[in-house]
Amino acid sequence: MIPFKSKYEGSLDSSYVPQYAFGAPTSPQTANQIAEATSRLNAGVFGVDLALIDERLFESVPKQHFKEIDRLTFLTGAKATIHGPIVDLAGFSAGEGGARWDEDNRVLTEKKVNYYLDMAHETDSKGNTPINFHINTGLPGEVWEKVNEDRLKKEYGLTQKHIEKLEKEEKDFIRESYNAKTGKKEYEVMRNMLAVDQETGQLAPLKLETKQYPGGPKLWTPTERLHNHNQTIWDQEKLKVFEYQRQKAQVLDRIEKIEREITPYVYGREKNVLSKQEEMLLDEKSKEKMRLVSHVSEFDQHINSSLNEIFNDVKYAPKEIKSKVSRFVNEIQRDYVEKLNEIKPILHKIKPFEEKIRRGEELSQNQIKEYQELTGRYRHLHDQQTQDLQLALDKVPAPEKFIPANNLAKEKTAETVSNVLFESWKKYKDNTPIMLLENYLPEGLLGSAKDLGETVDESRNKFAQKLMKEKNVNKEEAKKIAEKLIGVTWDVGHINFLRKYGYDEKKVLEETEKIAPYIKQVHITDNFGFNDAHLPPGMGNAPIKEEMEIIAKEMKRKGLEFKKGSVIVEAGAFVGQFKENPHPYTLEYFESPLYTYKNQPYWKDIWETEAPYGVGYGPILPEQHFQMYGAGFSNLPTDLGGPISQDRSRFAGTPNA
Repeated sequence: MIPFKSKYEGSLDSSYVPQYAFGAPTSPQTANQIAEATSRLNAGVFGVDLALIDERLFESVPKQHFKEIDRLTFLTGAKATIHGPIVDLAGFSAGEGGARWDEDNRVLTEKKVNYYLDMAHETDSKGNTPINFHINTGLPGEVWEKVNEDRLKKEYGLTQKHIEKLEKEEKDFIRESYNAKTGKKEYEVMRNMLAVDQETGQLAPLKLETKQYPGGPKLWTPTERLHNHNQTIWDQEKLKVFEYQRQKAQVLDRIEKIEREITPYVYGREKNVLSKQEEMLLDEKSKEKMRLVSHVSEFDQHINSSLNEIFNDVKYAPKEIKSKVSRFVNEIQRDYVEKLNEIKPILHKIKPFEEKIRRGEELSQNQIKEYQELTGRYRHLHDQQTQDLQLALDKVPAPEKFIPANNLAKEKTAETVSNVLFESWKKYKDNTPIMLLENYLPEGLLGSAKDLGETVDESRNKFAQKLMKEKNVNKEEAKKIAEKLIGVTWDVGHINFLRKYGYDEKKVLEETEKIAPYIKQVHITDNFGFNDAHLPPGMGNAPIKEEMEIIAKEMKRKGLEFKKGSVIVEAGAFVGQFKENPHPYTLEYFESPLYTYKNQPYWKDIWETEAPYGVGYGPILPEQHFQMYGAGFSNLPTDLGGPISQDRSRFAGTPNA
């Protein structure tokens, strides 16, 4: 067992993890995962995490290889897990037109993840392969920062009264905290928020900023900007209708002017007293009037289309008045349909006349008179219908068409996870892979422990509902299956990125406390809070021991224990830079016993036998010695290491001395 203490880092009480729980990832740069897995198994680890983070790389691995890895891990008593490709489970994407959300993209991702889970099943056909996916792909969510009172006043021009007012009215924007080291009050403020149009998928970044107005500085919070953004869109949609109505009114004024001009000529034609020139003028003015009347119909169509779009947006009314608005909408629809039933017969009669006008055909005097009467009746009913609808819509508050992208990401991620697992469970039942959601950027979509935990809860609930509704699984069993198959991979390095926003390890540990009940796998990697350095534990400033203690206590409370592959040490960048195996550093950091059959000595005890920075005594039997002096086995038979040919050594590839 590995106690969480190190002679360099202090000590912890009674928190242990078995050494066999520690695993290592394969290289994410090759499809030859069999060779990678074999290499990790040869190194003696019992957990191999297939790092297939690129979806193209994942699809370059033959399905037979996943079965072979199943065989290898079975023979060695190890456990394979999978780091799934970096895909956005909610359906957000960065296309040619910029980042946006798209339901079609979410459905495509769902199909891909179904395939990934099929291959995860091949990796352990008689068990449950954990496969984890990043909860976000880098798009910002809600960006919070910790600031002191002086900075809040200086940078944003706020007074103490203004701050106190914000604390009461904008609780979603500012939170009061306390710095134990300085003894001073501090604040957490939301710097940025990403909003998304539920209808189009368009994204809108909303930033915290102070603007100077004649009445003094005004602090615009992201939540205020969101409300203002929705109100502005709502007003613009209604203004579009007003603009069409204004243009229509201008045309109607022109028609009325023409009617006044031609009235004497119409009377003269009836008395048959018009000259030829007056007849021509009357015909010309009448044709102009017909064209304008047709133009009015076009404005009516634009007005109708705009009002329909506005009415469609009403479905995004604020949740607190949703039921009230729903009843109101039903009343509007009933009145609208009643008037529409009066209008439709008139439109049916008008249509033949308008077709003749568009074709440039002449209308008889009787036809002109009938057409004018019909359009007059239609215009009266339509204007009344439009006016009633506008008055009704003016009573509706601005719909929340744009919402925090976090909210949509939570809903759509849960939809993807539940759908994928349900399809997988139908095929594999008790051997369904375990789907894990991994925290990535704290400032990204669903990056906080609260959002991540709520996403898991919603995913479990939706999955359980499917099991109960479609497969008649009882409620308790469905809940048990959902909790088993959906959980969290907690990356102790990723959550350490909170430091770049002014937080210290206290906040990191608070986040770990919140998410601990959902954790099924841990990624161990260290950094300094700014970049994903992928250092072995203890080489950065992430409070890894303390996080692991929290996790271990939660597992003990549930009666659980760490299993093979449940703790993956991701230190690939360290290997790439320094060409060293990170595993001894991990064993030293967690004070692992050197031998399995006794508690002493520990890896930390033999650390002093090596030179600083792990240089040690240097390589044993360095290759250059063989190059200089030869192998020295020239008299041995080939089977015992002698030369393969007369001039080359099996060991060095140089002539024997």
